[in-house]
Amino acid sequence: MTDFESQAKSSGFSNDGASALAFATSLLYSLAKGAELDDEAFLALIDRYQATLNTPAVKGASDRQKQIFYEWTLCTVGAVAAVANADSGKTSTVARAQLIELLGADLDQLSFAGMNVSIKAKVAPETKPTTSTGALASGFSYTVPQGWTKTNSWFVGNHQRGSNVDSALVRFLPPVPAKGSFSDALRAAWKQGAPKELVGAGSGMIYRRYIGDGLMSQFMFGKGKEAGAKAPTLCTVFLIDCGTQWQPVVFAQTLDDPTSTYILGSDYQVQFSYPESAGVAESFFASFKCPAGKGKPLVDKAVLVGNYNYGTGANAQWENIYTGSVTMTYVTYGGTLNLKANGTFDYTYKSASGQIGAAKFGKIVAAGKWSVSGDILQLDYTSYDQGDGYKRKQDKFRIAGVVQYSDGEKICVFKPDLRLVINALTVMDKSDYYSTKK
Repeated sequence: MTDFESQAKSSGFSNDGASALAFATSLLYSLAKGAELDDEAFLALIDRYQATLNTPAVKGASDRQKQIFYEWTLCTVGAVAAVANADSGKTSTVARAQLIELLGADLDQLSFAGMNVSIKAKVAPETKPTTSTGALASGFSYTVPQGWTKTNSWFVGNHQRGSNVDSALVRFLPPVPAKGSFSDALRAAWKQGAPKELVGAGSGMIYRRYIGDGLMSQFMFGKGKEAGAKAPTLCTVFLIDCGTQWQPVVFAQTLDDPTSTYILGSDYQVQFSYPESAGVAESFFASFKCPAGKGKPLVDKAVLVGNYNYGTGANAQWENIYTGSVTMTYVTYGGTLNLKANGTFDYTYKSASGQIGAAKFGKIVAAGKWSVSGDILQLDYTSYDQGDGYKRKQDKFRIAGVVQYSDGEKICVFKPDLRLVINALTVMDKSDYYSTKK
């Protein structure tokens, strides 16, 4: 970063995100090709990137967001420099991988000749949907995304991060007749499709989401180390409602480094790998279609009726390294949500935060009408009191899980952030869990 800033000052080009991106691109390109990029191409890249980034979204970014982009761009080069010092033979390979990570484009898509610089898009080959031929539920179809491969029964999509490979693996189990308990059929599919090392690690909770072209599905997941694997596998099994049949789908997320016999800190590194492979898989899931299953309700409204409790809390202890004094800060909140059979609801909320002796308290009492549309629980307030005169009108939650036990008690997962894709990674926030158990 210091080298770049010094070069920017001495050469007279701007020290900004576009220049940093051009600097990283030119160095990675040179290291990957084994030939230095000329100055004209570098300056042309700056102009091209400045024009590309001249959009309202980029202009409206915060200073922190711009700084993160600036530093991340330069760090992609730093990672290659570290490898070059340790093993020059790997420099070209790692530089190419970092270039793909930075631009989403490979060497053959880049043309840098003097002032003529361009990054060409790859033309996706025409793909045709694979329709059921008896091995899948009747009417169920999918389209394999560009760049995916097939290994045995697995469709595999990869995301490269330096030498790490984040993989999404998807395979289809034989369909099952649509009869009996959906959740029991899902658990049976889990036993059949999950890796043997993970069969006993399946989630006790069953989750729900729309997948593909509005298809109702339920899923469960588990995480564990497979024999011979370098990192833990996160496995999810979906059961998709296709009318007269239910279609099981197995989705495995893995992390590998082909250049190494082991992955240092693999349990930690998968935190960065799983979100990437989840995104890769969504491009495949989006292609799922089945006319007989499209638009079915995710949950029967009557099943949601109940008086729920919710809440969570956290605390941190701080020590002054100069005086040795210790203090603790905390935040905790909870309340009730009573969804009544007549379509009305009552809502309460209480919170406390701060530190011992200086706590702040909050309270909300509200009521209104509730409704369900697709996978959305909507609360429309007719009364709302949080003590300061503010009157909230509405809240929406994405329904991500509903389990009813034999004694009638229920646990539901209601996600307030509607932007999140429902998957094994996004359903783990316990503050989104609502339970009728006392």
